[in-house]
Amino acid sequence: MRLSLVVTGLLSVAAATLNVGAQEVFRTTEDRSGLWLNYGGEHAVGERGSFLFDLSIRRTEFASVWRNLLVRPGFQWELTPGVRAGGGYTFSLVYPGGSSNGRFHTPEHRIFQQLTLSHVVGDVGLSHRYRFENRWFGQHDTTSTDGDIDGWLKRQRFRYQVKATMPLGASRTYVTAFDEIFVNIGANVRYNVFDQNRFAAGLGVRLTPALRLETYYLNYVVLHADGRGVDRNHVWMTVLNSTHALRRNTRR
Repeated sequence: MRLSLVVTGLLSVAAATLNVGAQEVFRTTEDRSGLWLNYGGEHAVGERGSFLFDLSIRRTEFASVWRNLLVRPGFQWELTPGVRAGGGYTFSLVYPGGSSNGRFHTPEHRIFQQLTLSHVVGDVGLSHRYRFENRWFGQHDTTSTDGDIDGWLKRQRFRYQVKATMPLGASRTYVTAFDEIFVNIGANVRYNVFDQNRFAAGLGVRLTPALRLETYYLNYVVLHADGRGVDRNHVWMTVLNSTHALRRNTRR
């Protein structure tokens, strides 16, 4: 099963790359800087279940302008050691300064499903996350001066992330890096299959057995829905990760 999932991810990467290359002649690129402050929670609620909670505060233009606020609760279940399946809900609010169109905040609702595979190669811990998202974007009434929502546009997206973590000797510090590709699918993909790619590398420290602090340089490239505009973002991202149990694990 792992091999087939990895092959699926690689095929998606190849398809997205070919699609972007075909449209290169139309592209205009804009560089942006940003600051992301994230919280990532994975809290055990029993022997195999975990409550997931992500919070992301995102700023752009040297952190002077709001870009995005994202809240993502969910639940996951450990199928076997190293294999977890889950899903949940995401609310995202995109601010005008972080959007390529519109004058008003744009709300987005998502339902997601995901599968995460974890394993160790030597001293390196690896994880592979496959996530499918159903997304609904608020459409503003063009005749309204208050930015009223008069409809919702549905889109779908597949994401594949691979992440590596390696400890630095016997200390609590470690190096970590990840890459994630986003691929649009479904009826409302008009001009591009490729949505974005995120690459990050940084350092982490284990503050306690259940609490980690990580800081990254994040470079992510976004291709606009029109298939022409490109944002190339340089972001300082700081993440506080918690695995504090909400209910004690009773397995022996």
